[in-house]
Amino acid sequence: MLAAVTDHLWQSLLCLLVATVFAALLHNAGAIVRLWIWRVTLVKFQVPFAFLWMVGDRLGFPVMHPSDAAPAPLIEWIAQLRPWVAPAQNGPWQGLPAVAVLALLLVVCAAWFVWVLRQWRHERALAQWQSLHEQDEPEAQPRPVGFFRAASITLFVICALGAPMIAGAVHDRQHRHRLMVVNSLSLRDADISLKIAAPGMGGRSRVIADRNGVRIRNASVQELIAIAFGVSPGAVMSNQFQSREAENPYDYWLISPRYDLVVTAPVLDPERFESYALHMAITRLMAEKFGIEIHVNGDCQHPCGRWGVWTEERR
Repeated sequence: MLAAVTDHLWQSLLCLLVATVFAALLHNAGAIVRLWIWRVTLVKFQVPFAFLWMVGDRLGFPVMHPSDAAPAPLIEWIAQLRPWVAPAQNGPWQGLPAVAVLALLLVVCAAWFVWVLRQWRHERALAQWQSLHEQDEPEAQPRPVGFFRAASITLFVICALGAPMIAGAVHDRQHRHRLMVVNSLSLRDADISLKIAAPGMGGRSRVIADRNGVRIRNASVQELIAIAFGVSPGAVMSNQFQSREAENPYDYWLISPRYDLVVTAPVLDPERFESYALHMAITRLMAEKFGIEIHVNGDCQHPCGRWGVWTEERR
């Protein structure tokens, strides 16, 4: 908690320093522009970047496949920037030195906050005066902000708002990726129970994860493989064709019957469970029970059908 408060004050001072620079560059512009700069600065004192970080963490980082990690250059950039933006939470921050630094930041922030309030009141009064006299006195009209100054302010605001959210989203992606690796190893050799689902369940499957394992309800072989490898069921195809002479067009081993599957093993953080963590367990199940070989981009997944299981048993 102490480190979080220290980082918030430090970040507020950085934003206040940038706002002061922008206000100085815009001394000939309208008072309303500088007034909004101080308004945003006052809001920053009340809203920490940690809130934006949590929003990004909740939204997550978009990836093409559950097994994909966040881009490595982005992870490296955030790791290099973190000690400068949040030094208290990314280093040894305890004891008397931490309290002394926090007290110093409190004093500086309080003094600068009072100065910002005075500037805000002054600019507000000046903006009201300019709005009353700009029609009667054309020479009193302020100069325009200018493209480059406006673009610089816009870029800074976008970075100030977007960078914490991106950092939170990358943290979520990294956390989910680590969870997927841990859960994959936990579920790899777990006990699996497979039985035909009760009739009348329709065509919808469901994945339920808790701390004791994972349940997949009412899924066909095609859907089980699709769930385990993070693809759509349409991407799961077989080199065996369905007979036109079949009385029931849906009586095909890839889509019928439907099964209930239970994998019993510890699952870490089941609320963020990625079904790709099941790909090793379900690949083994398909090989042992049905003799199915699962090929991804031309590579047969281990164990490669019954031959792979038999080879392992002979070792």
